[in-house]
Amino acid sequence: MKYRSEFLRSTALTLSALALALAVVTGCGGGVEATPTTPPTTPPVTPPTQAIATYGNTVLPGRLLVNAPDGTNARLMDLTTGRQQALPGSSDAAEDRWQANANGTLLVRWADRSGASAYPLAVFGATDLAPKVSPASISGVLGAADLRLSPDGKWLMAQYGDNFQVQRRLTIFDASTLEIQKRGSRLDDATVIGEPQAWLPDGRYVYLVANELWVSSPTSADSQLLARLPLPENSVFEGGGYVAGHSSLAVSPDGTRIAFTWELKRKNDFDTHVFVANIDGTGLRQLTAVADADSALRYSFDSPTWSPDGKWVAFVLYMNGAVVAPVWPDEPFGGARVVGTTGCDANPVYVLPASASAPTAIAWPSINRDIALKVKASSGDSGQWVSTCSNVRWIP
Repeated sequence: MKYRSEFLRSTALTLSALALALAVVTGCGGGVEATPTTPPTTPPVTPPTQAIATYGNTVLPGRLLVNAPDGTNARLMDLTTGRQQALPGSSDAAEDRWQANANGTLLVRWADRSGASAYPLAVFGATDLAPKVSPASISGVLGAADLRLSPDGKWLMAQYGDNFQVQRRLTIFDASTLEIQKRGSRLDDATVIGEPQAWLPDGRYVYLVANELWVSSPTSADSQLLARLPLPENSVFEGGGYVAGHSSLAVSPDGTRIAFTWELKRKNDFDTHVFVANIDGTGLRQLTAVADADSALRYSFDSPTWSPDGKWVAFVLYMNGAVVAPVWPDEPFGGARVVGTTGCDANPVYVLPASASAPTAIAWPSINRDIALKVKASSGDSGQWVSTCSNVRWIP
């Protein structure tokens, strides 16, 4: 199992000689009865499955696509009811990776089969999980980078390199043929270890180059500067400066705001934090903070994703390198953590309001029950706190 901190730096994604045909889908009555002389027999009624409070004492909208909560299989977690659903896995894959298109109607699954020469890929409806096309085979070496479908399913976007030695570049593929439509961006000289690109609802896309937000489209050869964000320098070298390619980016459902990660220096290392801003660069706010400024651990708040109503931002606190086990709080329904492979229980999924005026200080190894997510167990009546070795995506 590759932890996110590792596979973000395994900058390999080869998509060549591919063929994918993506089919987008896109009592009446009245009167008064006399009182019976003997009580009527009431047929037994099966009580409906009760929802649980998935977030504090309340629930949240939509579903969370959680990659590798147990090290292998992805799941959809309904944040309104707490029920979770396993996603169909590849028959012979070492690990499946999933993504959703920008409006959450389609799911894409690709299999990471270490050492294989081909990798199966399939598209499913996000509601009924019905296959939309027959699985295609991806030739070459497929790394861990995200494959992101446009809202209409016409285009596929990824940070792509021809092989392990070739630098990843922002690439747009025609989703019906997987032929390269466009390759290159202002990130070409950067070592990309994050996912600094995201689709806009209108079919264009934005990407972060250091502290600059740029916009382009699959059919345009140019990019335009949208905003220059007033962020602190994030270079690890003496003299300061900005580093591009280390951020992960998400766009709100209405396209007016972004959530992204940024590295901030603390003591002798850099933590990764989640920020939000308007698409024009105004309203910049930091959402996360480290509770213990003297902690020797490196905190990585990453994989930001917006709720369907645009009111919340979910993210993962990746603490794979911590030597201390997390302390999960007890809950009346059980509170067992979502865990399978060693290390997956170390990374809680948190949710914060996008409108928060100040950063929320988050400690380790204790888990903050007020902002952590919990769902029902896959079987039985117990519950689970949500954690993952990989990324998350919030869909309707």
